[in-house]
Amino acid sequence: MRIAKSDGEIILGTAIKLNTPASFDEAIELLVKTATDLAGEDKIEGVVGGLTGVVEPSDGRLTFAPHTPDWLGKPFVKAVSTALDAPVYVENDSVMVGLGEATYGAGRGAKILMYMTVSTGVGGARIVDGHIDSGAFGFEPGHQLIGSDKDAETLESLVSGSALERQFNKKPQDIPQTDPVWQKIAETLAIGIYNSALHWSPDVIVVGGSMIVGSPAIPFDTVIETLTKKNKVMNPLPNIKRAELGDEGGLYGALAYLNKVVLGQDVLE
Repeated sequence: MRIAKSDGEIILGTAIKLNTPASFDEAIELLVKTATDLAGEDKIEGVVGGLTGVVEPSDGRLTFAPHTPDWLGKPFVKAVSTALDAPVYVENDSVMVGLGEATYGAGRGAKILMYMTVSTGVGGARIVDGHIDSGAFGFEPGHQLIGSDKDAETLESLVSGSALERQFNKKPQDIPQTDPVWQKIAETLAIGIYNSALHWSPDVIVVGGSMIVGSPAIPFDTVIETLTKKNKVMNPLPNIKRAELGDEGGLYGALAYLNKVVLGQDVLE
């Protein structure tokens, strides 16, 4: 979890980074305590953030939560709002990061931005004219199927940090950059990006997450090279960039969401 204080215009001070508790109740308790400590004597006017999984925006319930199963179906918005006596707004975490990159980062100025993140899982979002695109159940590019019917696997199960940890029984950061697996997953990721780009038709693609901007990392040059070779339709190929906001992309997305969605005003104009 990354938690920060804002006055609505900028992020104030240094963001606090905490391990996310597997227990929903423990996570709520930790979030509320941290927010209260950060606020100090100031009144908390509102909370904006992102959750991993498929989010029901009305009450923040996760209807799909592969990485935090104890959170599934529990009323995040109500729990935090009651504890802090403030309104709470949530979206999927990848959507928040994508909005952050579109507003303050590598995707700034893009008309149609495709954001994809590769970390513990794989997520993404489509941002149009600086605003989150609409969808019936959110965006889940990490769960697209790669392969034929009989052996198809999700993109997330092939290229994410959790996938590598299952395969090697060690953290991705402990796998040397020289290991051929990094090249292999770069080529697979390129296929997933290509598929999503064909569906979303972006003019800019931003790719982020710890598996892209960390060390060791999926070789970005290999991703671009493979995309270029595979491309038969998009002319020209969308501009492809690494994310710029690092660990704080979601916080900047939350700040943009506050201004654009909650307060209804554009920023950086």
